[in-house]
Amino acid sequence: MRVEPKDLREAATKIDGGWKPPSNPANAFTLAGIAVSPTDTSHALRAAGAAVASALSVLDSRRDEIVHVLRVSADRYQGTDEYAARRIAALGSLNDAPHVKG
Repeated sequence: MRVEPKDLREAATKIDGGWKPPSNPANAFTLAGIAVSPTDTSHALRAAGAAVASALSVLDSRRDEIVHVLRVSADRYQGTDEYAARRIAALGSLNDAPHVKG
């Protein structure tokens, strides 16, 4: 399959225009935790909310990285998408913290 710069740009646009993290993902967990205060469940819910917020933030940053790589790769395209493939592979797993923000 041949990949052209327009394909890289289209992929970047689709990824960038897709899912956006909620503004306050931990809120539901916090409110549920308050409702069952001062139980162990309350503390667990608050910790879970913080973990969800952190995970969504990492995912949002990783999405930004992928979009950036695709756009730069399209701009620097030289007959092959090997540059994009190497850069995306270098980002590592989604389970890793982002390399840069924005």
